[in-house]
Amino acid sequence: MNFLAHFHLASLTQTSLTGALIGDFVRGQQHMALDETVRFGVMMHRKVDVFSDKMASVQQLRQHFEQGQRRYIGIVTDMLFDHLLSKHWHQFYPQPLPQYAQSVYQQLQSFAGTFSNYERVRVAMSEGNWLARYGTEQEIVHALSRISLRLKKSAPLATIGQQCLTHHYSLLEQALFEDYPQLQQQLQDWLSTAQ
Repeated sequence: MNFLAHFHLASLTQTSLTGALIGDFVRGQQHMALDETVRFGVMMHRKVDVFSDKMASVQQLRQHFEQGQRRYIGIVTDMLFDHLLSKHWHQFYPQPLPQYAQSVYQQLQSFAGTFSNYERVRVAMSEGNWLARYGTEQEIVHALSRISLRLKKSAPLATIGQQCLTHHYSLLEQALFEDYPQLQQQLQDWLSTAQ
């Protein structure tokens, strides 16, 4: 799950949108310095990551790639999942995606000077309207290209993404329409014991 899915799940569970994003940028116990609502959102973000990595469709998809490429499947499927969620947004949330995206950008808290990577992404996401642009294959493949430039070691993320879209689209749809509802239920079960 990438940004859109994390925000969607935070909205459905009425947990912190800021926590859903900053969860990508805090390590270890850094989140303990944040207020309780954001801290809980970070914990939720981490649960989403654990549950989504275990989704059957992601495990099946991983088997279609060579060992060297498998290590990047998590990054690629996170992005492609957001692409599919964006395309089928109207089936998962009542508010149209362009309005939802603007609402998210407005609600994200600023942490200037504290979490600089979070702040950089928060601003760029809003200015570039990333959430509303996930819906086209061209945009998502381009985003994968940009991500690969930020990795320590060059990786063919765009190529892997295009292969997934071309040859394994049914597994991606399985992730959205079958595994995602199961993940939502797992989160609800976790929330009922965590609060």
